[in-house]
Amino acid sequence: MPRVLLVDDDPTLGKYLKRFLEEQGYEVRAVRDSRRATRLAGGFLPDAAILDLAMPGKGGLELLSELKAACPRCQVIIYTGAADVEKAVLAMKRGASDFIQKPLHTHALLLSLQRALEVRHLRDENVFLRQAYRSQFGPASFLAFSEASRALLALADRYRALPDVPVLIEGESGVGKDLLARYLHHDESDYARPFVALNCGAIPATLVESELFGYAPGAFTGARAEGAPGKLQSADGGTLFLDEVGELDPATQAKLLRFLEGGSFYPVGAAREATVRCRIVCATNRDLAAEVARGAFRRDLYYRIHVGHLRIPPLRERPEEIVPFARRFLAEFGERFGNPFHDIAPAARRLLLRARWDGNVRELRNVIERVVLMERGPVLQPEHLAFLAGSAPAEPGTGPVGGPGEAPLPEGGFDLDRAMLRLLERALEKHRGNQSRTARYLRLTREALRYRMRKLR
Repeated sequence: MPRVLLVDDDPTLGKYLKRFLEEQGYEVRAVRDSRRATRLAGGFLPDAAILDLAMPGKGGLELLSELKAACPRCQVIIYTGAADVEKAVLAMKRGASDFIQKPLHTHALLLSLQRALEVRHLRDENVFLRQAYRSQFGPASFLAFSEASRALLALADRYRALPDVPVLIEGESGVGKDLLARYLHHDESDYARPFVALNCGAIPATLVESELFGYAPGAFTGARAEGAPGKLQSADGGTLFLDEVGELDPATQAKLLRFLEGGSFYPVGAAREATVRCRIVCATNRDLAAEVARGAFRRDLYYRIHVGHLRIPPLRERPEEIVPFARRFLAEFGERFGNPFHDIAPAARRLLLRARWDGNVRELRNVIERVVLMERGPVLQPEHLAFLAGSAPAEPGTGPVGGPGEAPLPEGGFDLDRAMLRLLERALEKHRGNQSRTARYLRLTREALRYRMRKLR
């Protein structure tokens, strides 16, 4: 319920307005002098205040300044007689959101109050979005828990200060290339600059040129009559992120090279050049130098986008970051899903460190999200990670366990989930449904057995 502070020295008008606003769904506190209004504002924290500009003693202008100091987010509406319009204009300059002339009409007051609260809501939303943007893409968005990662960010900071320098980010899938690209783009002084991403491997070769450079009216069959801008035009003044740049076909590579050298290009089917200025950040999970050597990628384009270079090492090359990443993701998803995890058991840490993490940080994040969704905290236990057993190398001194896993594999393949389901059913039948004995028989904890039963339904 929105809170409104009403300040008027006329008790009859004050009571009438209080009753009217309460009927409209507002929580109203009414006072008759500036001193009580200032004292009340700090504890009541009104969303809006309605002041009579002409009051005995301390006037509405002075009270306006005090209210804005005590409650900066409060929207202030003043009402005044025709002779005080100049003071009302001055009040607007000092931070009032609106003023209404007497005689006071409740419809006009209600409309002004609704507009003022909408402005407050939009401002709060803007602050929230800025904080969310800073959290997701600002200096703390790309997590760094090792000296190597901190050195990578230090180099990225140098490139961030040079918007005309193309940057190539190399790394395996899941290491965070898109986050690092957004880190390069981030600028707290200007949130309006666009960040435009294009996955070059997700678009058919026949469409990638028009998607990147746009097209003129009637450029090809099926084109829109008015034409369409491409990603480059959309990124003007900001950043264009070309993910999987190694997937570009030779013709598009040549056109991109021309743009990087001159800043201009021809949209598909256009007779006039278009000029754009934006930061170009490319990313790839391939070895582009090897692609150049075998003729699959233009050498001149490679050197042009390789002016700035950032390589994100895979997670297996920075094992000291696995547990800190896991703790961070546990905190994130624990808060999101209302299921807090405060610690990781030593055996669970060993499991995390032994896993291969072929999907890198993205895979680790998904694993932690799955655990927080499926299990209960507050400590991450090894049985919560039972599904990782197949991705972890065997510990020294352990050999294969005899049993159904040593049976010859059928030539035509088989359904692993169905096989596991049948194996669990048989093991439960053998022990007459006793889960504890079945778990010991399968060399699992009881919780891990239950997890597999839930997974396989």
